[in-house]
Amino acid sequence: MTTAALVAALISLTPTAQGAPRPQPADTPAAQVHWADGKALTGKSSQAPGQVVKDYLQGTGSSKATADSLRSTGPAWTSRGVTHVRMAQYVAGLRVYNAEAKASLDKSGRLISLIENVVTSSTPVAATVSSADALRAAVASLYPGKSVSTAVSKSAATPRRIASRASNPPRRSSVWPSPREVGGSKPPTP
Repeated sequence: MTTAALVAALISLTPTAQGAPRPQPADTPAAQVHWADGKALTGKSSQAPGQVVKDYLQGTGSSKATADSLRSTGPAWTSRGVTHVRMAQYVAGLRVYNAEAKASLDKSGRLISLIENVVTSSTPVAATVSSADALRAAVASLYPGKSVSTAVSKSAATPRRIASRASNPPRRSSVWPSPREVGGSKPPTP
């Protein structure tokens, strides 16, 4: 199967081509609000605001890996004596979509509110399936009844030189027409 044929086959499987609805992103948990009517959720602390949030999450049942996967998205800021911090969740260096924590701490470093929707995190492990198996599983999941061939033909595996403008750049700017194309006049000056 040539590269062009493989691309054409994949395009024909797109949801819009088949009239099927587009796949939806995975649901993230609903945000949890930790609030005690303005009373502190933690004791006094001289730690950084982000660390106070991580310690609180661990104390309420989140794993150390989950708490440690939170990173501040910027510096904490203080307004009227209340320090605010915003954190995002990262696993294996990748940001987890829509998983974040927003916290407020009082002057003594006590956590007074936390809104979070972090997901349980663990140490990622290497994939145990081949890329071909993963592609077949994805196609089967998104397009029931459809399949894809992942066999590579000898002609597709052999690199070919394809002539392109990059390998043979034009001698003049392609933005302006040539004088011949516009009846002998020169291109306008910018």
